[in-house]
Amino acid sequence: MSFIVIFKKGEEAVSSAKRCSPIRFVRQRRLIATAKLVTAIAITLLFARRADLCILGTPKDGSCGLTICQGRYSLALRRARRGHDPSVKSIIMTKNELDLIFKEAFGSILSDYNFRLVSNKKENWGYRFEAINPTTGIEVKYEFREAYIQVILYKLINGQIVRNTMSAITNDDSIAGFSLEWIIALKKPEAQIKSAYDYGLNLNDYALIVAGRLREYGGDVLSGDFSSFGALDAMVKENYQSHKSK
Repeated sequence: MSFIVIFKKGEEAVSSAKRCSPIRFVRQRRLIATAKLVTAIAITLLFARRADLCILGTPKDGSCGLTICQGRYSLALRRARRGHDPSVKSIIMTKNELDLIFKEAFGSILSDYNFRLVSNKKENWGYRFEAINPTTGIEVKYEFREAYIQVILYKLINGQIVRNTMSAITNDDSIAGFSLEWIIALKKPEAQIKSAYDYGLNLNDYALIVAGRLREYGGDVLSGDFSSFGALDAMVKENYQSHKSK
């Protein structure tokens, strides 16, 4: 359960608040001192009972916010003061707004490799879409809390995306899909993708970075070349066994 406190002026604040439920809505003419932030946090935590908390807005343009979740208070507060909290902005975006951002970032890839969209959803935890072409499936997930985009590429089985990582490890079968993190780890580890927090970017610009890495390091899989899957399979299984033995 999440509670959101919004500091904005006028009707814009009301319309933004209505997008989020359940919600405790607070309007305040100016947000000047840290004391006011602390007061708002205390009040909202009383309602939330340790639920995730987001405080959105600034006195000037409502563009920055404060996110508190799972003990990340001080880090999130610093991000909020700098105005870089993409998770906050994403939470209040509509599905159509998120669709447009991801279409702008990934649309040319889907078109160039003949993918068709299978599904796209906004859920409580984030946003996701899936697409397939004759050989390959792609799943893109954006987690609001972590402000991180994960891309998973699949070798289709009977034309379908099959999520079989754990069963394949257990039964020593071939894993059907690998995240872009694993693909980059195999090809160029120093090019790993970070969160939007780490880049200090908004979601639009961050999604473009991820799409660029996908095209650069996942182009072979997108076009139906799964020659790297054998090495990726071995890496994932070895990693699992090493963690299991600890």
